[in-house]
Amino acid sequence: TVAPNPVSVGSNSTIAQSTTVGSSSTVATPPGVNITNATSHDDSTNVVNDDDPLDSFGEIKEDHCNTPTSILGPYVIYDLWRIVYWSSQLLTWLILPVIQSFSQAGEFTVWGKLKTSLRD
Repeated sequence: TVAPNPVSVGSNSTIAQSTTVGSSSTVATPPGVNITNATSHDDSTNVVNDDDPLDSFGEIKEDHCNTPTSILGPYVIYDLWRIVYWSSQLLTWLILPVIQSFSQAGEFTVWGKLKTSLRD
């Protein structure tokens, strides 16, 4: 057990804190003050905010940061590359030559132009 250290909670009040070696810690508080079920941080009521990024010692909590939404999964870039690669291959070798032949065909009907463009 570590010796108690005074911790300032409000504007004029001080509580004594003692910590144990294990994962739990105990806090000695004055009568009538409950800091375990706190929901907001207000110096006049001595309540600790659960959403506060700092713990009671003023240190940053480790689990406060969330994963950014801009982080992509491990295969997203690879899948996007495959889509771009194969769509450019399809456009280059099939669709664009058919469209060029269709526009240059001398037939009068759509089906006649399509037959001529597929033949070329």
